[in-house]
Amino acid sequence: MKKLKISNYNDQDYKNFKEKTQIDCNLNINSYSDNYQWVDVFLEYIPYLDAIVRNPRRFIQTDELLVQIEKAKKISEESIKHLAQHTHLIRSVDEEDVPQPSKILNIYKEETYDIYENRFIATLIRNLYIFITMQYDKMKEIEINEDGAEKSVVYKTKTLIDNEEYTSTLRIEVKEKTETIDLRAVKDKIDGLYDVIVQFKKSDLMKQLERAQPVRSPIRKTNAILKDTQLNKCLELWEVLEKLQNDIELDTHNANSYVDENEFVENLTLSNYMNFCTLTNRTITEEDELDDQAKNIFNDLIKIYLERDNIGVKNFRKELVEDLDVLCMQYEKDYDAIENAYENFFNSFTYFSE
Repeated sequence: MKKLKISNYNDQDYKNFKEKTQIDCNLNINSYSDNYQWVDVFLEYIPYLDAIVRNPRRFIQTDELLVQIEKAKKISEESIKHLAQHTHLIRSVDEEDVPQPSKILNIYKEETYDIYENRFIATLIRNLYIFITMQYDKMKEIEINEDGAEKSVVYKTKTLIDNEEYTSTLRIEVKEKTETIDLRAVKDKIDGLYDVIVQFKKSDLMKQLERAQPVRSPIRKTNAILKDTQLNKCLELWEVLEKLQNDIELDTHNANSYVDENEFVENLTLSNYMNFCTLTNRTITEEDELDDQAKNIFNDLIKIYLERDNIGVKNFRKELVEDLDVLCMQYEKDYDAIENAYENFFNSFTYFSE
């Protein structure tokens, strides 16, 4: 059987083979090679965040409103002082010398969570929830085995050629044995973190600040954030999370640029075609090889010509003919020179022989 080299396979035959092939490829590369040290780091900061969520800072918000005396709900000491300073609001004085105001100052005091430090904590919890939820969903898809993390590809095809069905299955697995990462323990910790963050999302603090404006980096170093231990630790957690998100985004970009799934599948398909040719004793004739080589050379020649300046499709034929004429003339000159050299050599040889 003629040996089939990958460098000179029949391109048209390969295209026909691909068109008649159904491909099912499940590619799983570099899925579980993450660094999970962040899990233990997060767990160290959770108690500080939990303490703030349970006992958030409150601010007493005071609103002053001048209302008709009939609508006044509560007259406080501040209301009497205001009336004494604004006597024009007194409508009359009764028989007992008690002033009867037309309007009076009402003071409303309301407790609110809407302060910068609490909005910082609420934004931190939302960011943590997004990040940990993504990690939680990712871990659910991992099949943990005793041998370690697994990278795999399962490639299945079915090809119908000349009423004959050709099927192939390729499975490649790489199992990483490591003593530093216990994926099952990591999964349990991420499950626990997810449950805690969900509870934080349901807290009174998050409900009160549901519509509050989120904060953005850089975080303002208020006195409370700098001096309060719990808030200061939450600031460290914010910075850790921000750096981790940037690193993961960079790693994802590098992984995507490193693994081209389409190219990977294309290479597997070409390998499958070579196996098919070997199994079916499919060969390529010398004529086919020469035809393919000529076509490839001519295709490359066309590309080179079209890339040259001032040569378009219309001028291609003219330029090619002119260059071929020059090359043929040069070839004839070289051939004549070689022929003359041989003739002189043999003439000299004959002269010496005589």
